[in-house]
Amino acid sequence: MGAGAGIGTAIFPGVGTAVGAGIGLAAGAYLTYKGIDLVFNKKSKASGKEKASDIPSFAEGESCNPGESTKDATNRILDKYGRPRKTGPGSDFSKIKKYLDRKRKLSR
Repeated sequence: MGAGAGIGTAIFPGVGTAVGAGIGLAAGAYLTYKGIDLVFNKKSKASGKEKASDIPSFAEGESCNPGESTKDATNRILDKYGRPRKTGPGSDFSKIKKYLDRKRKLSR
C-alpha cells in the first residue's frame, strides 16, 4: 500500500465519485470503497520498439527546430555530422527519424 499528499478524484463506475484531500494512491495500492476492492497499477514501461533506443550515438540529444519536420531535421543532423543520407531499414536516417518522431509524440 502507498499513500501520498494531494487532492484527487476517483470515479468508480456504478458506484459514484470519491474526492479525497490529502490522500493519494501509489502503484499497486489497494482501496476499499463501499465494499468494493480496487487495485491501482502503474503503467508498464515502454517496450524497446516504443523507446527507439537504437539511435546512433552522434545524434543523441538532437531535436527538431520549431516548425521543422522530422524528415528535414534528420537530414540536417546527418549533414551536420557528415553522414550519408542513405535511407532504408536499419539506416542511420531511419533510426534518427524514428527517434525524433517518438520524441515529438512524447512531448505533446
